[in-house]
Amino acid sequence: MNTKFGKLVSGCIEYAPDRLIDGDSMVFTTDPALMLQHGYKMIVKDGAITNHYTITEDDTSITIHYNQDIEDVRMMRLAQLDTYDKSTAVNEFYLGEVGLWADKDDRTALERAVDKWEAEGNTTYPLCDEKIGVVNIPIATMRLIFKDVEVYAIKCMQRTFEHKMAIKALNTIEEIQNYDFTTGYPDKPVFNIQ
Repeated sequence: MNTKFGKLVSGCIEYAPDRLIDGDSMVFTTDPALMLQHGYKMIVKDGAITNHYTITEDDTSITIHYNQDIEDVRMMRLAQLDTYDKSTAVNEFYLGEVGLWADKDDRTALERAVDKWEAEGNTTYPLCDEKIGVVNIPIATMRLIFKDVEVYAIKCMQRTFEHKMAIKALNTIEEIQNYDFTTGYPDKPVFNIQ
């Protein structure tokens, strides 16, 4: 642990230099007694570092008390929800046993490609993905996959929105930290293609 020393000057911490002049010599030290002789006290940090803090001082130490702000905690929890919402915990469906995902733009482009492929007289579409290679899927089945994945995505988007509103409505740091935003999502679609 890297012990820091300092002194309060006009309400701000002035950190001790790397070396002190002690008598005729310059010394590198973290000896609390020697630092105290030169007016520097041990810096103690209390709590997780945040932008909100108070400073107290006693005979041998200066303590920085970090205080969690409810809005900081709320923003952190919303960011965690956003990360969860973008993960495979939510954004995934299964083609057989292989987990896949296509975002809204990719799904729309794929639907257009299937329409054009069908307009050329084809009855199956060669779905290409690095995880599955090329799989020829009947176009009618592709349309069912599009519909089911789109409905699933809408339900997930709605659930994420409900979680955001719930987090925003909570009144204490503890409630926010304990809120489980992983609940209530629909089951992932599974398509068994032979």
